[in-house]
This record gives sequence, structure tokens and C-alpha cells, in this order.
Amino acid sequence: MNEKSLKLNPNLIEIWIAKAHILRESGNLNKAIATFDKGMKANPDSSKLLEYKGFTLDSFQEKAIEAKCSAARIVIIIPTLNECEAVGKRRCKT
Repeated sequence: MNEKSLKLNPNLIEIWIAKAHILRESGNLNKAIATFDKGMKANPDSSKLLEYKGFTLDSFQEKAIEAKCSAARIVIIIPTLNECEAVGKRRCKT
């Protein structure tokens, strides 16, 4: 269903997120990240896709730098956020 939906309308952000989440939960981190990247090609200004990609990357230590880059892009798209808000307050030092 996801593939058919995305072929009909690649702008369905929630479907990209759901597909990537399923891949991540099944242990396919690289495929999940590739799915977020494909979603970003179809929706380059989607802060939601960047946010979820950042959360996915942030959950894996070796991807922390890439997660920080995703957060920085969210701040560019939504300038009222700071970087800590973009990745969730749980990551901010008080």
C-alpha cells in the first residue's frame, strides 16, 4: 500500500515517515534513511521529514553528526525554532 500511495502522490509525507519507521524498526537503518532522503527529494521543505530523520539518526550513535545536520536544516526551514527544539528538548542541556 505504501509504495502504491507514494507512486500516486509522492507528497504524502506521513507515508514516507511510516515507511521509514517500519524499516527502522525491522533493523534496516540504511533503508530507512534512504526512504527519508527520497521523501525529501519529493518534499524538500518538509520539516517533519527532517525531524523524523533526525530522530532516527540520533538514536544511532554513529549517525549523531548527520542528525545534527538535519536539526540545523529544520531551523533554517522554521526559523522560530532553535536547534535543541528541533531535536527535542530531551537532548538539550539545562
